[in-house]
Amino acid sequence: MKHQHRCWKVCFAKNYWGTQKGTDQGEELHLDREFEWNGHRWLIPALYRCRQGLVVDFAIEVPQGELRAYMEKWGLTENGECTRTLTRAEERQMEQENPLDIGFCASLRLNGVRLHPSDGCGMGYLPGTDAGSDEAAALVHYYGLDETKVWRFWRNSYPWATKSRKSRPKRFRTLELELEAELEQHLAEQFPTPAAGESVTIHEPGNENAAYQLTVLDVRSETLELPDCDGWERPNCFCMMTYRLTPKAEHFYLTDCAEGDHPRRKPRKLPLEQAALARKYRLEPQMEGDAAIAVIGGADGPTAVFCTVRGSAEKTEGAAAATSACYFAPVRPETVTWQAEFDRKPCGDTTVSLICDV
Repeated sequence: MKHQHRCWKVCFAKNYWGTQKGTDQGEELHLDREFEWNGHRWLIPALYRCRQGLVVDFAIEVPQGELRAYMEKWGLTENGECTRTLTRAEERQMEQENPLDIGFCASLRLNGVRLHPSDGCGMGYLPGTDAGSDEAAALVHYYGLDETKVWRFWRNSYPWATKSRKSRPKRFRTLELELEAELEQHLAEQFPTPAAGESVTIHEPGNENAAYQLTVLDVRSETLELPDCDGWERPNCFCMMTYRLTPKAEHFYLTDCAEGDHPRRKPRKLPLEQAALARKYRLEPQMEGDAAIAVIGGADGPTAVFCTVRGSAEKTEGAAAATSACYFAPVRPETVTWQAEFDRKPCGDTTVSLICDV
């Protein structure tokens, strides 16, 4: 692979867009390592040795036909805007199917010592004069990649295993890249809340022979007392369902198909004239983010409810609990529709040798 001669500076724990001034430039080590994994062609063009650790650049080729089919299926324009109105389940499915969203965890093993990433950033490159960004085009140009292909870039920073400079490796005898695929969501059936004692059959997507019985142990409406949050009200009513899945399944989850209520600002006492203007021009601020399951987060984040299953060991063995989205009004269990979900890895883990000088 031919590298272009141009001004190029890669620094530790810096993204593609931030300024690199005042930071130490990493020493580039050309690798040009290529391999296949998780249905994609991967390239590790170079790594950079910095005072604080190593920086590794990843380039993943995405088939153009796959991206085109994805955009047509979901009605996406060239600018990435969706022309369709999607349900919450469809939005999750669209995110899951995005061919540019390649989830992975990458660690290094240098001279037998494992290094974990501390920082990472990514971006995509699409062919065409108006596609992608200047930074993505610069990566394609510098590493001599095919400008007619679709690329997904990722950059990880790996701190040294020790803070002592004397203990840092002066020579790279072996360097291995350990890749682990992230869990992917696979949506199964949707169903209304059953009564306690009733069962629902759940089928695992992509595995016709895998059928599970979800038996409801208890279902009830709950209300939490939440502290004041800087003048904001958070929804605190939800439905809690305790269930047992037979046989047991790893990485099985239930979520509410509805979004729930958004946090809102408490009514303020304003002069009549000012209040009328606020209503007319919609000057009352609204909180961003939806209220889903958990109670964490403040005025600028989602509301969620964590729950545990309590009781005798016999009754709680194999039991799990799920909560609906949060609302301001009490939730009637029969109004909640649940989404069953199985999470699994799309492929096995792999180890790639980058340097072997022993």
